[in-house]
Amino acid sequence: MNEHFPTLAPQEYGVLSAGTPIMEKNLSYSMWYQGVLGLCYCRVDWDAYVEGTVRKWEVLAAHGAAGVLGVEAAEGYVEARAAGVQTLRLTFDEALDTATVGPAAIGIVGQTHGDCSSLVSAASLDGSGKVLTVQLRSKLEDGDRYTVTVADSVRTVGGRALAGNRTRQIGALAGDVNRSGQVTAGDLLAVRARVGQAVTASNAGYDVDGSGTVSGSDILLVRHFLGDSLP
Repeated sequence: MNEHFPTLAPQEYGVLSAGTPIMEKNLSYSMWYQGVLGLCYCRVDWDAYVEGTVRKWEVLAAHGAAGVLGVEAAEGYVEARAAGVQTLRLTFDEALDTATVGPAAIGIVGQTHGDCSSLVSAASLDGSGKVLTVQLRSKLEDGDRYTVTVADSVRTVGGRALAGNRTRQIGALAGDVNRSGQVTAGDLLAVRARVGQAVTASNAGYDVDGSGTVSGSDILLVRHFLGDSLP
């Protein structure tokens, strides 16, 4: 312990049982109370021991009156909206040190297009320090799979390195709403089944033209991309 929470004298230790005298109970409660306070006292520096992880990856795009919507990008995700991959949003479980975050903290390598990291124009944190928005100068070329990596130089506010997986593979293939890796009749049917729906984050991938509504225009756009595929 320390001077604020002194260790109990040996005679104050006791074990509670059904027949424990009142004095022993009080002393035991006192010991428990000091232990809790001691834990709180040690918790002050907790940030210095916590490793942050990327909790969620999203691709953002504008959808008319519905605004900018993010679609969660699991490993192997394929971005089917015509706007493509131009804005990413990463959510971390711990606040990051702003001094370690910037365009150089994000790497992007395409399977056929090679290193595209120079396209990253900005990487900025929100007020909480946990949400990182990555802006590209232009969208990633369609018809390729990209590996996005958070640099190992990024640190939490406590100075800790990130733990867990810092990479995510994302494909860019306009019209591939079912994310099969190829634009087929199945994508046309999937969009047609949602015609008339107002767009939310849950169905934004079917609003291929970004109008804010799933409509016949999206069907026509998918038809235009028929036969396109990923490597």
